[in-house]
Amino acid sequence: PTDEAFHSMEYEVEQLDVETVDIPGLGGLVPADISACPAIDHCGLGSAKGCSVCPGEEMWNVGCICHNPVGGKGGAPGPVVSADTSAFPRTDKCGLLFDNDCAKCPESSMIRHGCFCEEHPLSLDTLTDGFKDLVKGLSDPNPIQMGLEVKLVIKNPNAFVAQQYPGAISATYRGHHIGKLLVPAVRIEPFDSTREAATGDISEAPPAIMHLIINDMLRGQAAVPVGLHGHVITECRGRLERVNIECDISMDLRDTPTLKTVSQDCRYSTGRVTDSERPIAV
Repeated sequence: PTDEAFHSMEYEVEQLDVETVDIPGLGGLVPADISACPAIDHCGLGSAKGCSVCPGEEMWNVGCICHNPVGGKGGAPGPVVSADTSAFPRTDKCGLLFDNDCAKCPESSMIRHGCFCEEHPLSLDTLTDGFKDLVKGLSDPNPIQMGLEVKLVIKNPNAFVAQQYPGAISATYRGHHIGKLLVPAVRIEPFDSTREAATGDISEAPPAIMHLIINDMLRGQAAVPVGLHGHVITECRGRLERVNIECDISMDLRDTPTLKTVSQDCRYSTGRVTDSERPIAV
C-alpha cells in the first residue's frame, strides 16, 4: 500500500483515574516535615538523612512519614491489636496500675501498651516490603495500595481494519517511576473508534516514593505531578507504526481517597517500529 492510502491512528488520553486508594493503617501516621529535603532524596532516607523532621520528639521517623505510637513511646509502626485481658482485675482493666503482667499479646515479638499490643521493632526494610506486599494485593496490614486506570480513545481514520497490539504505559510520580499500565490488544473497524482502559498499580514504586505518596496524601497536596510515558504498536493494511504517548498530569490529593485531575497536557507522535519492537504476531 502507498502512504496516501494510510493514515496514522489517532489517540487521546481522556483521563487518569485512581481506581483504589486504601490506607487501612492510617491511624497514628502523620506527615513529616520534608521541606528541607532535596529533590534527589525527598524523604531523607539517603544522602540527606536527617532532613525529615517529625512534629513530636517521641514519634518514630520513617522518612516522609511519622508514627505516633501507642502510649507516646518510641517504636515502629506495626499493627496494633487487642491484648488478652481476661486475667485483668476489675480495678485495673488494662494492667496499668498494679499488675503489669496480667495481659498477653498474640505474638512474643509484640510490645504491650496496656490493653493493646504493637509489633516492635520493625526495620525500615521490613516496613517498605510490607507496603509493596499490600500494593501487590497480598493480605498485609501495612498502609497503602493504589490502582491506576487510563482511559484511551482510539480512532481509525482508515478504510481498512486496524489492529492495536498489547503495550505498556509507564506511570511516574514527581518524576519517579511507580508502575506500568497495561494496554490491551484491540481491533478497530474502518472509520470507527473505541474506548479502552489501560490498568495497573504502583507496585514498582521505590520504598521512598511510597512514603512520599503517603506524605502528600496526609498533607492534602493540591497539585502533584503525575506522568504517563509509553507507546503502542498499531498495524493497518500491513503497515506497522509506533504511537508515542506523553502526558503531564496534575492531581489533587486533598480529598483522599478521591483523587481528582486538576490539569492534563498530553502529546502524541508517531514513528517507525524497530525490529526489537515488532509484535510477535506479525
